[in-house]
Amino acid sequence: MIKVAIIGGGPRGLWAAEELLELARQRSVDVDLHVYDDGFGVAYSLDQPEEWLVNVRSSIIRTQLGSFDGWLRARGVGTDFPPRRMVGGA
Repeated sequence: MIKVAIIGGGPRGLWAAEELLELARQRSVDVDLHVYDDGFGVAYSLDQPEEWLVNVRSSIIRTQLGSFDGWLRARGVGTDFPPRRMVGGA
């Protein structure tokens, strides 16, 4: 068994967990995964000002559920750098 800790439960932490677990499944490896997050959601809090934007293109935020870009487009949001609080609402 491999023990892994991921620090931060934001989009990239979720991506890392999904990728790790998928690779472990493909290779029949047991993983003891722990995600450490303060739970406050400060980086993507829903009450942040509209002008605080994500600092990467929405197209690179992706999980096995799909892309953040696709989620935004389905809701009529046409910007590549949406407000950070939208990540918290995803």
